[in-house]
Amino acid sequence: PWARGLCFAEWDLSPHTVDQLPHLLAVLIQGQIEASGARGTGNIRTPFSRQQLLRTLTETGWRPVSDDTVDTTGLQDADWEVNECRRMLSDESRMATLPSAVRDFVMSQADVLDAVAATRANRPLPAWSVTARRT
Repeated sequence: PWARGLCFAEWDLSPHTVDQLPHLLAVLIQGQIEASGARGTGNIRTPFSRQQLLRTLTETGWRPVSDDTVDTTGLQDADWEVNECRRMLSDESRMATLPSAVRDFVMSQADVLDAVAATRANRPLPAWSVTARRT
């Protein structure tokens, strides 16, 4: 009730090109680790798709009035997230807190990440921004 407008920006989890897959995988792996109870202090906590966030806005009384893609070409976030993901995966005590089925699933995804990620200069996902008003 204290705000009539909301401005929000987030990574778009729909890659526009194949070379954005390492960033996507790193984000999703980190989100799965967090969602499975192995809480940490990382940047990725709960990745939501653009569509899910737009639904949530509508369900909570907000009306999106603009929805734009943001060019992220010059950002290094893909490399940061790939490296953070690898650091999380190498934290044996943290990984041990995950249920074994989740740990196996995450490690399988980590194998895919290792197969597609470059050592550096991975291309970041696009970002998107939305402005919403109270309904």
